[in-house]
Amino acid sequence: MRLRSEGLLAEAADAFRKALDTCPDHLPSVVELGRTFYSQALMDDAIEQYNKALCLNPHDAVIHNNLGIVFQEQGRTDEAIAEFRKALELEPVFAIAHSNLLRCLNFHPGLDNAHLFEAHKSFETLYGSLRSPTQGFSNSRDPDRELRIGYVSPDLGNHSVAYFVTAVFLNHDRSRFKIFCYSDREKEDASSERIKSGVDVWRKTACMDDDTLFSLIRSDGIDILVDLAGHTGGNRLPLFARRPAPIQVSWLGYPNTTGLSAIDYRIVDDVSDTPGDADRYHSETLVRLPNGFLCFDAPLKAPEIKPLPLLRNGFVTFGSFNALAKITDEAVALWSRILARVPRSRILFKNKCLFDESTRNRMFDRFAVQGINSERIMMTPFTMTTEEHLASYGHLDISLDTFPYNGTTTTCESLWMGVPVVGLLGNRHASRVTASILTRVGLDSLVAKGA
Repeated sequence: MRLRSEGLLAEAADAFRKALDTCPDHLPSVVELGRTFYSQALMDDAIEQYNKALCLNPHDAVIHNNLGIVFQEQGRTDEAIAEFRKALELEPVFAIAHSNLLRCLNFHPGLDNAHLFEAHKSFETLYGSLRSPTQGFSNSRDPDRELRIGYVSPDLGNHSVAYFVTAVFLNHDRSRFKIFCYSDREKEDASSERIKSGVDVWRKTACMDDDTLFSLIRSDGIDILVDLAGHTGGNRLPLFARRPAPIQVSWLGYPNTTGLSAIDYRIVDDVSDTPGDADRYHSETLVRLPNGFLCFDAPLKAPEIKPLPLLRNGFVTFGSFNALAKITDEAVALWSRILARVPRSRILFKNKCLFDESTRNRMFDRFAVQGINSERIMMTPFTMTTEEHLASYGHLDISLDTFPYNGTTTTCESLWMGVPVVGLLGNRHASRVTASILTRVGLDSLVAKGA
């Protein structure tokens, strides 16, 4: 495990293999080898190990949760949902699996807003009672004092969230607000350091349990506590359920309600969440910012924008660099219609999971069902640096947005690199983010109202 935590994945895999040579049924080694394969984007190998682990112990909720994560990364949403539900069946109070299930439901095109809201309310059922009924706050009510704002996130580093929070931190009015960050990120990097320069107090909290962090936030006298994760990985929603601050807000990291009554507000805008319709499906009060709910911080080392690929290729290249879980069968069917209508056109996908051969073949098969041969499907896996990643947009003429779960970072990256994004307007936040972004930059004509 130490080797894996240090990024020495091949060495870690070898160590676990040697352990299994000695004791083939050693369950911890089987599970850890599966986790290592997942970190290497060897998805089928990870699945094989987790299935072996479940043969050894079919009642282990953690293994079912881990298997669900792999299926989700591969875009196998129904199978992922089944594994998360099995984990919760075995261990009903399993907050990580519960959040994973809720997040995964957002990818499913067959679920309406009412169903999603009911599912999210189940989180309140389990965790809403964590707050003490006698708990009070001693924060001063002096209207002239500086307010203490705390942000809680596992993603304050080289992560998509940093693209949208950094400029906010750097531009807070420090004469009126004192900014605290509770960073649940284990390894800090250059992005973390940049964020630090915009805050007053930086707390490293990755090793703190909820009890310790709750006491710390209370002792810091936080007035407004902001959740930046929602139901994404590494979240602290059970902590928020205990209400360590008098006002609590959710923003940015998650495209839906948290389901918790202890979170008072959610920050959105009037395009991402239309007044009336969206409000009824949230446990929070929606606060709509007049100029959009996102603030994209341009990459510091973005490469130059390349000439239009069509000019050198002689054909149009469409593309999507989104998570495979967002690429639904409905999206594949629509994109196949586009490819059929545009002679000689190609589509390029970029995702770390495409390093895995079976994952690539599954993508080829999905398009083959729609009559699109593999020669028109291009795939590229992981790139080592942000600069290399951004340079990859130079291979695209047009980005196609996913639905019903839109891109956010990928939409902004594509636009920054000079590649237009075409989106399809949906009826909930997850399927209206790209519309919000395009509207703010005067490109709402690229938002289709129907397929």
